[in-house]
Amino acid sequence: MDTLHPTTESKPQVSDFTQEIETYKRDGVVVIKNVLSPAEVKACRDAYHNDLRKYGVNYNNLKSPSTHEALKKLQIHGSGGIPFYFCQWQLQYCHTNARYVEAQKALFAATWASGTEQHFQNPFAPFSATKIFSITDSCSFRLPSNVQDFQQTVGLHVDINPWDRYSGRRASKRWRPVQGFVSLTSNVGGFQCIPGFHKKFDAYFDQVEKPENHKQAFYAFKHSMHDGLHKQVVPVEYEAGDAVIWDWRLPHRTEETHPGDDTREVVYSTFVADIPLNKEYILEQRKSFVGGKYPPDVFNWWERGAAPGWKRESIKMLSPLGRQLLGFDD
Repeated sequence: MDTLHPTTESKPQVSDFTQEIETYKRDGVVVIKNVLSPAEVKACRDAYHNDLRKYGVNYNNLKSPSTHEALKKLQIHGSGGIPFYFCQWQLQYCHTNARYVEAQKALFAATWASGTEQHFQNPFAPFSATKIFSITDSCSFRLPSNVQDFQQTVGLHVDINPWDRYSGRRASKRWRPVQGFVSLTSNVGGFQCIPGFHKKFDAYFDQVEKPENHKQAFYAFKHSMHDGLHKQVVPVEYEAGDAVIWDWRLPHRTEETHPGDDTREVVYSTFVADIPLNKEYILEQRKSFVGGKYPPDVFNWWERGAAPGWKRESIKMLSPLGRQLLGFDD
């Protein structure tokens, strides 16, 4: 049986997240420990592997040519991105995780919500951080480098337009100043970034000439002018069950090679503020969820058809918190 039991709304661990907030303000990146228990990590990975198997990707045979060919067809980019967005296990353990939600609320309240906090001013403030919404993002399934050569690093980049961070294909749909994932595997080096760059972002790009016709909400640091930045990149340490949260202005990447014998598995899962722009996006995302389609910020989402891993009964299994986060209830 491949359907998980209905979600029960668990209470978050007691924490005021004071230390995590100070770390985020200083570094622009923070690890939220123990978002998932060891038992929840196992349940999540088992369900993930079961869904992958339906598309020919066999976790128990990572060296198999058939697994490699199936993964090449399924992944959405060459670093192991998997187009699962609405799987029941994602929703239950990551996209509607109570501890993760409380951490995100606390972070928004202490930084972006007022509009006056240094380094976190924005045109949407002030807003309340007592209510946020869940962005259902994709997953990662990166094989060890010693068994394959077709998955590579996602090079150093930011997921915004540096010269107009509030425009672009994705930015015009929703405002997401905080990015993050829940990790299902322990992985030092799997995620790398430049801590503190959110404080230097504007000054740095004041000195960089904007490429002609650059309109994407994305920028890759490929030019030799950015060589100095690559030397500042450091790995972020985290364990299975932790969440990693970072500021959208931090240049980040995945590791050049993936060492060891196990996969790197994360669920990209972030939250956005309760503002009109995001409310409109959440309504569109809800339509995608109900119809089993790709989320509306996926490139050419209207042409992609059914979202892999989607099941209609997942909607009925949402907790009260999940229904609010995904825009079904106020």
